[in-house]
Amino acid sequence: MTAAPTNTFDLFAAYTNTNSDERTPRLDDIISAFVIPDHQFSLVATQRFGRRVAINFDLTASSNYLAPVFDNRTFASRVYRFDGIIKADVVASYTLPLADARSLRFFGKVENLFDRENYESGFRTPGCTARAGAAFNF
Repeated sequence: MTAAPTNTFDLFAAYTNTNSDERTPRLDDIISAFVIPDHQFSLVATQRFGRRVAINFDLTASSNYLAPVFDNRTFASRVYRFDGIIKADVVASYTLPLADARSLRFFGKVENLFDRENYESGFRTPGCTARAGAAFNF
C-alpha cells in the first residue's frame, strides 16, 4: 500500500506471507526453509518540512524462523528457532542548495531505535546505533 495523505507526508506499508517448504529435509527431518519467516511487515513514513528538511521512519517486523547453528564442540549443525525481528530506524536530513543544481545534504540516522535484541541468519545484530554524515549531490 502506498498513500500520500498530504503533499508533504508519504506512507508505505507491505505485508508478505511466505510458504517455503523444502521438498526434502536438509537437517533433522525439517522441511521448512531456513532463515525465511512466514510473515513479514514493513512500514515507511516520510514527512517533509519545506524543500530542505525530511524525517523518515522505517519499521520492519517478522515472525520467528528456523536457522541452522553450527556447534563447534560437536562439529554438527542444530536447528534453532529465532524470534522474529522488530526493528525501527529514523533518519533526519537537511539539504542545503548550492549553485548549478548541486546540493549538500546533512543527515543523521538512528538504527534499532528501540534497542531490541534481534538475530539475522543466526547472528546477533547491533543494538541501538547512530551515525551522521554529509552527501554532496551533483
